[in-house]
Amino acid sequence: MAIAKKATSKAASKTASKAAPKAASKAVSKAASSKKNTTRSSAANRYKNNGITISPTNFSSGDKIKVTYNGLLSQSGANEIYAHIGWGDSWENVNDIKMSKTKTGFSTTITAYNSALNLCFKDTCNNWDNNNGNNYTIYCD
Repeated sequence: MAIAKKATSKAASKTASKAAPKAASKAVSKAASSKKNTTRSSAANRYKNNGITISPTNFSSGDKIKVTYNGLLSQSGANEIYAHIGWGDSWENVNDIKMSKTKTGFSTTITAYNSALNLCFKDTCNNWDNNNGNNYTIYCD
């Protein structure tokens, strides 16, 4: 994962990184698409290897959600990190929320707004962790 400078779009969804090539066979493509269709509760944990955890993993609109981050920016020594969040397919109600520094990284608590939580992270030097331009998306139940 590379640190990316913020793109000009409001969701910081574009970076200089290139998309992965498409699968060569239908079987591989079918397996990949079925993998995307995991249950929504497991989707909250799919970014654990990126240093992101969401608790609770099953949440609905109005619930409090704890977001913890110990990803690339934290591991690179950032002293302050902001969660850049938006909701739904069009990044509604975009906010930058300063995360609290913890022993293991950073954390914040937010209130679920609607069907999809979109996340990326930035530090005070305007370095971004946006999942290589894909952002991090967690779906509400």
